[in-house]
Amino acid sequence: MPLFSSLIYKKLPKVSEIMGVLAAFTGMALMTIQKSFFDIGLGDLLVAGCAVAYAFHILVLGRFAGSANLGVLIVVQIATAAGLSCGTFWWAEPVHIQWSAGLWVALLVTSLLATALAFAVQTWAQRYSSPTRTALIFSMEPLFAWATSYVVAGEVLSRRAAFGGVLILAGILMVELKPIPGFSFLVSRFSLLKRTGDR
Repeated sequence: MPLFSSLIYKKLPKVSEIMGVLAAFTGMALMTIQKSFFDIGLGDLLVAGCAVAYAFHILVLGRFAGSANLGVLIVVQIATAAGLSCGTFWWAEPVHIQWSAGLWVALLVTSLLATALAFAVQTWAQRYSSPTRTALIFSMEPLFAWATSYVVAGEVLSRRAAFGGVLILAGILMVELKPIPGFSFLVSRFSLLKRTGDR
């Protein structure tokens, strides 16, 4: 996220943000990649591509959430997602619909809670939070998933996954706490030298 932000908005990220995001990313990888980092399939690549697209979505939303009309922005996001989905879902597999009570419940849950409510809450929250903090909050999804599985099925984390969870929490703390003084000084000196050299 800090890398994309610096490329789009020409703003140098804080070292604490970079370290926090790297720690959270490593922790998320430890919790979600079961075997080896080199044993990545097509599904993993699709998830990674989705993560990159969603990172840009968070950045754009962070740019306009504070100034645009909240209702209009929410509707535009949902309509855009619906349009892209309708134009691309057909290539994945043959479409077959068998209407049932369970399907209607699933449609209501995914459309109202997982889409409309989720977009509304995220859009409102990004008025008061930075894109980097938003991305770090989303990186806690594996932790929430494990907590749910622990309550429902009694699933226990492996040592590797537990260490990944610790890294995610550590990454969030790195961003939320004050920047590291020594690193901040080095970054500011580097920026000053670069501006002097450009002149």
